[in-house]
Amino acid sequence: MFCVPMYGRLYHYAGNNPVRYIDPDGRKTYSLTDGQWETVKAAKESVSNNLNSLILELRNSGNDITKVNENVIKSARLYLSSEFGGGIIDCTELADRLESIKKQIDKLERKDFTYDDKKCTYFAKTNPFSGKIKLFDLFFEAPTDIGKDTKEGTILHEATHSIFVFATFDVTYDEEKMKKLKDFGLMSKVWNANNWEYFYEEIFN
Repeated sequence: MFCVPMYGRLYHYAGNNPVRYIDPDGRKTYSLTDGQWETVKAAKESVSNNLNSLILELRNSGNDITKVNENVIKSARLYLSSEFGGGIIDCTELADRLESIKKQIDKLERKDFTYDDKKCTYFAKTNPFSGKIKLFDLFFEAPTDIGKDTKEGTILHEATHSIFVFATFDVTYDEEKMKKLKDFGLMSKVWNANNWEYFYEEIFN
């Protein structure tokens, strides 16, 4: 009788290399399926297009906030600085910051996204050094572009975590607390990733 060596079964979960590969809790991280990638790609492209139109509007304003859509000004004052247009964040500076977010989003490819089947309260997590984004079930369950906490908003949120953008923190997810953060300095509104997400979603959703 021929027997399969026990080690071939014992470490199968780790590709027969338990030193290099571990799976401590049975959960795994996967490459995106074709369907998942189509969902991510559509949201990513929509965010990029929306940011592009907003950047152009801000640059064409000549730094005159009266020439910018009032919803943009309202959202910027709520989530980025209550003094928007008064010297802390002007139209040119905001356009520059949005441009850096757009560049990060545009360079993300399929290989930069993974799916984690862990059941948790996160939509996504980002490695700030590589910019790679891990997506959870809540991301795929979220609305695409309606209201707050959307797929589009999540991608923008995660992009701001990159060290090539702002290296933002998750200071708070509570909307009222987000609005009450400081206008400038460490841990101010612009350092909170969700403030950028809600700024975007207030305008486009």
